[in-house]
Amino acid sequence: MTKKHFEGSLQLTELQEIVLNIIAQCSSNRNILVKKLEEKGIKKQTAYTYINRLKENGLIIERNGKLKVSGKIFYIISK
Repeated sequence: MTKKHFEGSLQLTELQEIVLNIIAQCSSNRNILVKKLEEKGIKKQTAYTYINRLKENGLIIERNGKLKVSGKIFYIISK
């Protein structure tokens, strides 16, 4: 039901999906995630901007200094 609810209302860009997938694969601190995103060809400032926006929107959460994808979003992106 969660997936069906979000499919119509949640539109992710390709870059947002890349960021979310990296975070879903490797729950880590912000600096390590930015380095992984840089390896994928994403500029450092862009990576920080997307991480901050996704965090503000509740798609990623921070616990004990580590960023991770929220459960609902993890379910959606692991289709």
